[in-house]
Amino acid sequence: GYRAEAAEMVIGDSNNPFINATWHYLDDATAAPETPTPTAEVPSSPAPQITATPTPTATPPVTPTPEPSDEPTDEPGGIDVTVNGGVYYVDFLEGNAYLWNVAKTNITSLTIPASVKVNGKSYKVTMIGSTACKGLKKLTKVTIGKNVRDIFPEAFMNCTALTTVNLGSGVSDIGKNAFFGCKALKTIKGGSALAYIGDGAFASCVKLTTVPAFAKLYSIGDGAFKGDKALTKFTLSAKVKLIGKNAFQNCAKLKTITVKTTKLTNSTV
Repeated sequence: GYRAEAAEMVIGDSNNPFINATWHYLDDATAAPETPTPTAEVPSSPAPQITATPTPTATPPVTPTPEPSDEPTDEPGGIDVTVNGGVYYVDFLEGNAYLWNVAKTNITSLTIPASVKVNGKSYKVTMIGSTACKGLKKLTKVTIGKNVRDIFPEAFMNCTALTTVNLGSGVSDIGKNAFFGCKALKTIKGGSALAYIGDGAFASCVKLTTVPAFAKLYSIGDGAFKGDKALTKFTLSAKVKLIGKNAFQNCAKLKTITVKTTKLTNSTV
């Protein structure tokens, strides 16, 4: 198109205001620029994040701890052997043995050896366990070997047919109620090393008449000879220092107690 640009105006010619006007051609290059339509930007989606899933770690099974037991075991430190009707536990680690049971309950006589053998090796028998021979109704005689030091509580309790006990030369400690209720017991032999007689150890041994003069005896427990109605005499060695309560209570025939010491610290005889 064209446009008129008035360069000069001729005064007085009002009928043609475009006389002597200079005309210019408008090409596309001089055309007014078009305003571009803005393009909306599409926001880019963030890349998905991949979270690694940890591989579970296997938990090893828990092995339960076995409960402790007082019963002898054959693994790994020892083994049971039977000698002369007695059952002995041989302790390989300690190098000794002890009587803990009998093979038959109708046993009449029991000799506890000084030692037992396993695979040609000797193990000293040093103890008689708690309740080892308790309540054996037919047992009449017990002989204890020279290496036995301790007779534990109730070892021969209520062996009602037992008449004779030989303590041997090694026993130093007789536990609580070890021979309690042995109603037929009449004779106790040996005991040259005996130092401690526990509470009630020979209580209710109603036929017991005499007891050796234990030269190394140090302590007599509470009620040790209580109710021994046939006991007639007792000798306290020069080493006795302790006599427990009611040690000789209800010993109706006890007439003589020989005291060979002045070192008693507790006496309720």
